[in-house]
Formats: sequence, C-alpha cells, structure tokens
Amino acid sequence: MKRITVQATFLLALLLLSVASFAKCAASSLSVWPAPGTIKQNPIFVLDGYAASMDVIVGLNKKYAVYLKSGNARIKLEVKETLLGQYRIAQAILVPIENLRAGKEYELCIDSLPANEGVRMYDSQTYKPIKIKWKVIEGIDKEAPQWTAQPKYLDKAKHAFGCGPGIDVNFSYAANDSLANYIIKATVKDVATGEKAIYYINAAKDKITIGHGMCSGAFDFVDNKAYEVEFSLMDASGNISQWPTCPIAFTGPTF
Repeated sequence: MKRITVQATFLLALLLLSVASFAKCAASSLSVWPAPGTIKQNPIFVLDGYAASMDVIVGLNKKYAVYLKSGNARIKLEVKETLLGQYRIAQAILVPIENLRAGKEYELCIDSLPANEGVRMYDSQTYKPIKIKWKVIEGIDKEAPQWTAQPKYLDKAKHAFGCGPGIDVNFSYAANDSLANYIIKATVKDVATGEKAIYYINAAKDKITIGHGMCSGAFDFVDNKAYEVEFSLMDASGNISQWPTCPIAFTGPTF
C-alpha cells in the first residue's frame, strides 16, 4: 500500500509539473519588428502571431484591417508576404502603400481584433504598456545591410522542457549595421526532400539561432536529419543584402 501511495504521489507530481509548464505558454501573442522608436519614410514591418494569433496573421486585410494612423490620417499596410513557421507561429511582412511623412508619429492599428488580442509591448524599466508608435525621420533608405563576417556553424542542442523539447542550431556572424536595424531571413532546406522553409528571425549580437523553444519557433528539425540554411540581412526599410550566404550544412539536434 505504501508503495502504491508513493507511486501515485510521484505521478501526481509529474502531472502538476506538466500543467505548470504548459501554463507558461500563452494562448496567443502578437509582436512587431522594428520596436517602437524611429523609422525612415519607407519602412517595413514584420508582425508575428503565436498560437491562436496565427489566425490574425492569415486574416490581415481580409478580416482584420491593418494600417498606420497619425491624427486623422490613415495609411494602409499591404501584406507583402505571409510565412508559416513550423512550430505554432506565423508572420506577415507589411509595407505602407505610400511613403510616410517626416516628423509625424504613426501608430500601428489592427481593426476588429478579439478582446484578448493586440500587439502589446512594455517598458523595460517601468513594465508599463507602451504605444506601438514610430517617429518618422526624413530620408528614403535604399542601402542594404551587409555581412562583415559570413555566418558559420557554431553548435546545436536539444533541451527537455515540460511541454516538449526546445532545439537550437547556432551560427556566428557580423554585420555592418546596429543590431536594432536589421532582421535575418533564414531559408532552411531539407536535403532529402528539397523542401524549403523561410522565416525572418531576430538575431542576438554575433549569433543567429534557428529552431524553436518549448512553446513556439520558426523551424523544427528531425533528429540527425540533414539540412542546409542560407541567410540574408533585411533592414527596417526592406532592403535585403544582395546575395544570401552560401548554404551551411547541419543536422537536426539530438538529446
């Protein structure tokens, strides 16, 4: 009887741990790049939707009108590209239908969203919500960012979490622009099938990571399977480095 009680207690503890871990994954989330601040007159925006918010991404300008607002003026945002990540995430590349006016401040708006949806960001010091706004500085940016050190494979890992594994494949790199001014386009190819997956990802300083966390991520990899990845740099005006990197080979991480 005592043995059964111990086993039951152990199983209950595992169940509670799994529930607690699952609770750490939000039901939905919308985020945007670049972060609120300053932009040129010809900006581009990358909107990510996680879990239930993936429906918002695929419904932009169909069910959910998306635009920039400055006073009484509205500028429609066209959906240039929609990308589906491989693990509970989707992405839309948004471009204004006309150049913005220098000196004006524009706020991102998405109409008809459910009550629990919205692009929410918080001040890192006060933790208070901030408006999703950008101040426009004069100038049309047509100069693409460039690599100063081509990406190279570093390492990979697979981590056990409560709701499932997280996987990371890491690459070193360097670019000629500040970190806040560009995002990285990753194109991953399954060597066996030839199928490609594309997603724009934020990069840390000197390191690119592809894969996914416990709750979501752009790429999913099969253990030990062969892949190749190419990278390009894109700035906040949509300028992309002239050539992608040469394909970099790697295999799916394992425990």
